[in-house]
Amino acid sequence: MLLVVFGAAYLFSCNKNDFPDPKKICQIKIMDREPGPTVASTFIYQYNDKRLLTKLNPGLASWFLTFDYNDQGRLLVVRDSIPNEFRGYYSLTYQNGLVTKIDRYINHNIVEQGFFVYDSRGRLIEKRGLVGSPLFAMAMARYEYAGNSRNPIRELFFRLGGESGQEIEAYPAVIRENKYDNKINPQKTLINQPLSPLIHGDDFVLGPQFFEVIPDNNVVYMKMTRNIEGVYFMWLENFNTYEYDGHYPTFQTLRAVQHDPDGGPDLERITHTKMSYDCKNR
Repeated sequence: MLLVVFGAAYLFSCNKNDFPDPKKICQIKIMDREPGPTVASTFIYQYNDKRLLTKLNPGLASWFLTFDYNDQGRLLVVRDSIPNEFRGYYSLTYQNGLVTKIDRYINHNIVEQGFFVYDSRGRLIEKRGLVGSPLFAMAMARYEYAGNSRNPIRELFFRLGGESGQEIEAYPAVIRENKYDNKINPQKTLINQPLSPLIHGDDFVLGPQFFEVIPDNNVVYMKMTRNIEGVYFMWLENFNTYEYDGHYPTFQTLRAVQHDPDGGPDLERITHTKMSYDCKNR
């Protein structure tokens, strides 16, 4: 698979991980996404008096997630509202304040595990397990950064290889390359949440994902290259523009362009997302 290497303009990223307005505290409350190249949904976030996320409704019928913490405010368990039919619940294990293992349970039996590796700056660089796709089983994700940034500039997803299913293929099945703005990512307003509890994939190949990196800033450009047999569009580009209230994005326009490797016409789709916040004066 040919790895696409971007120039410096496409590797630009910033690092901004604090609340930008010292007079108030804002946390994401609603993200309302129209149907389009991504999954349509209305994310509704609920918090307790300590500003910890306690419930997330992704807008899919009666499905929602709840979050349990210890006395220090560290997330321990993510529970699913449909445990016997969907994803069960997740139990998190920490080392030196970082999530190193997540066990997924259904009917109190471990059905899947995820293992996490970090660099010396505490940035997630590898995840094994808990990586899924509607099209095939994926086994590992790797994340690459530039300088001191905490925004992944490249994300590589690998499949299982070999008859045993224990080996990792040498070449990634999916590659995502990102460029960011310098404004705060709405999910970065989640307190004590080092990894995203739920995000929708950039297209329908990866689908809903759990425990992905939360970048400090917002993606303005993403290129996805796929080495997946039977997928018509082998690579695509996402162009994101935002409207801001100060440092917080309140409206996103996503233009997704899928490219036909056989020279056919591109498929272009546009969708919008509205974001609102719960802000309190200090």
